[in-house]
Amino acid sequence: MPRLKKFVSRIIASVVLMTIPMTVFGVGPDGPPRIDNPLTGDQTAAGGGPGLFPRFALLLMQYLGVIFMAAIIYGGFLWIVSGGNSERVDQGQKILTWSTIGMIVVAFAYVIVKLVLSAIIAGGEPISQ
Repeated sequence: MPRLKKFVSRIIASVVLMTIPMTVFGVGPDGPPRIDNPLTGDQTAAGGGPGLFPRFALLLMQYLGVIFMAAIIYGGFLWIVSGGNSERVDQGQKILTWSTIGMIVVAFAYVIVKLVLSAIIAGGEPISQ
């Protein structure tokens, strides 16, 4: 079991490290997005600014969703293979319950952050991803 945990943690770390530049900084296969500079009239590379935090929050939600699904699968697996052992059944049920509660809390936190950012940054207009 420790080898499996080590393998899964390495895969998750690899995915995180490979996708952070693309999702947070907006770097795609064509490079960073280009925007018009109102002072000079030419196009410059976009980066940072008010759109950085919403993109990071969305990235964090995606990773937390993956962790939530892994916890649900693990809790369900423990429950199924408990073999009538009430201690393992309780452990599986607790994992399912607390992971669901945690995901609900994270979802509400994301909604609150999105609403606050739309009120502050965009003057009440919804922030597009």
